[in-house]
Amino acid sequence: MRDLNDFADCPAALSGQCEFLTPALPRFHACHPHIQIDLRDFNRVTPEQTRGVDIFLVLGWPQANDLVHRQIGAARFSIVAAPTYWANHGRPTHPQELARHVCLPIRGVDGTVMDLWTFARGEERVSVEVGGWLITSNAHRDTAIELALAGQGVARILDWTNRDDLASGALIPALEDWESPEAPPVNLLYRPSVRRVPRMRVFIDFVLEVFRELEATRERPVVASDRPQWLKRPYGRASASLKRER
Repeated sequence: MRDLNDFADCPAALSGQCEFLTPALPRFHACHPHIQIDLRDFNRVTPEQTRGVDIFLVLGWPQANDLVHRQIGAARFSIVAAPTYWANHGRPTHPQELARHVCLPIRGVDGTVMDLWTFARGEERVSVEVGGWLITSNAHRDTAIELALAGQGVARILDWTNRDDLASGALIPALEDWESPEAPPVNLLYRPSVRRVPRMRVFIDFVLEVFRELEATRERPVVASDRPQWLKRPYGRASASLKRER
């Protein structure tokens, strides 16, 4: 029988959205009631922000050379709005039409306003600069969703979020025949010594299982994309990278 001190505390940090992981946490607790999870959030994988944390779940393209890095999935973007918004403004049939809509872009954790939404269909590639009357930080992204639900604009969400709203028709997707070539990877990072600690090992295995289950629910797999151009320089706005290319 293992000493319960081996299962005392499991510090884990999250960056980005983890709505798919949260509902599964009670299942983990039921299997491992002696493990206490200390869940934190952070903006960057830096020594100052991650001190005392052993496991990291990061959405995006982190740079952390001193950590073991496992890519365990990827996110797919969907364009959504409330039925009332589409009724009042028209539902787009081509991505370029989003330029005349009220869109609700998010400011990423690095400070960049993600106002460049990209699309692909077959060989066709389209990048659209979007905007509206509100920009929300990543920490307040739920505000953009709430406003979209209230019929105040168009939001870009991840495919594992707001599933109940989509199923009920509170949010209606658009441009479903298009894909976003930007597919942020989901990354599991941990310190090299972590796998030797029983409580850490079982939590890592649990996270891997949850994301395998997520992939099984998708109609088609999602392949993570490379780091986008707008993240390679401090543009301030993602749309600035498009203007620079011109």
